[in-house]
Amino acid sequence: MKILCLMSTGIDSPVAAYLMLKKGYDVEFVHMKIGNSNENARKIKDFLSKKFGKKLKIHIINHEKFLENASKKLSQKESQNLCVICKRQMIRSAAEIAKRNRCDFLLTGDNLSQVASQTIQNIKTESNASKIQILRPLIGLNKEEIINISKKAGLFNLSVKGKNPCKFVPKKPATKSDIGKIKIIEEKIQ
Repeated sequence: MKILCLMSTGIDSPVAAYLMLKKGYDVEFVHMKIGNSNENARKIKDFLSKKFGKKLKIHIINHEKFLENASKKLSQKESQNLCVICKRQMIRSAAEIAKRNRCDFLLTGDNLSQVASQTIQNIKTESNASKIQILRPLIGLNKEEIINISKKAGLFNLSVKGKNPCKFVPKKPATKSDIGKIKIIEEKIQ
């Protein structure tokens, strides 16, 4: 089984990848580049490659272009859904890469009760963007538990150092998405 991990440069997704690598799964990475975030994504991938003695592969997608386009086309009210729309696009892009690279699953660092895109309703809406099964090994963990795993794995300093807040996050992100409304908004972006 091969897994494609949607890897940010934060704490959660590197921990999800670490846990799956620790279980012996074959993991590749896809990073949605915003600004120069790809530099830290490569450092995390290299760290995990060395830790597990495997040459891990990373795919880099320029996601900033999508977000710039979307933010220009959305009204202020519609832009409250930008985090969910962003995550759906990430999942669609990752699913295409997974298919080309014969990956059986997608992997995220999603966990409940985080902000914006990680509420239970938003996760359901985001999952709808792909036919490929999405694994979420951190779903029931709280932030402190994830940080502890990150520190134990040696990932924490890399994740914190590369933390780059997204400039596209709306002031008041939607926490309860409606799939029908999201699809209408996405048509406007295309």
